[in-house]
Amino acid sequence: MFEADFLEEEKAQIRSPDIFGIPPDGVVVIFGKNWMIGLRGVELSRDSKIIALAAAILSGSGCGECYFYTSGYTNNKRNMSEAAAMRSYGFPLTPCLLTVNIVFEEDSFDTYSNVFNVVQMLIERKLLDRPLIIITSKYHLKRVRDICYIHGLMYVIPIAAEDIVKYCIGHTALYKLALKPYIESFRYKVNYLIEWIFRAALIFDTKGLLARLLTQRRTKWY
Repeated sequence: MFEADFLEEEKAQIRSPDIFGIPPDGVVVIFGKNWMIGLRGVELSRDSKIIALAAAILSGSGCGECYFYTSGYTNNKRNMSEAAAMRSYGFPLTPCLLTVNIVFEEDSFDTYSNVFNVVQMLIERKLLDRPLIIITSKYHLKRVRDICYIHGLMYVIPIAAEDIVKYCIGHTALYKLALKPYIESFRYKVNYLIEWIFRAALIFDTKGLLARLLTQRRTKWY
């Protein structure tokens, strides 16, 4: 009950995300949050699914000009990058994308390298002067923003994936029966404490080495 295709019959009821004010020329960057062991084997974590849903809702509504999905081949059980898996998960909501460009960054293994690699791609594509909209879990948002600042990105608009799905599909069965219980769970709230520690460490550890050591996702883990 955590799958995007459950929204198939409720597509017409998805509220417009225009309230989030994403600039038409904005570059939207979607950050993955790892995998988990589910009923069907290794699959995207609940957090990554929420982020993927939020990204699909935004892109399907034509918000922004370009979408970067970031995270590499962090799971050797599937011949697919985390970035591509997130795009694939949200595909039922947006099978036809005519107004936005999709780009995959598939070489990174943690938040710091996510940002670093995306910055290099923005430079190559001459998009560094565009508004940068970062989409990730609410508890992860501030650390991503701080790392963007470290890399000299100042025009950053952070938006929590949970806020997008709550506003746009909060009335659907998928949200009420699956997403909301997880977001309100103790397990989810523990992530805030973990991220607070990592953010505090950035004051002295500007390259995020501690967080990278503890959170770096390697294929051998799976």
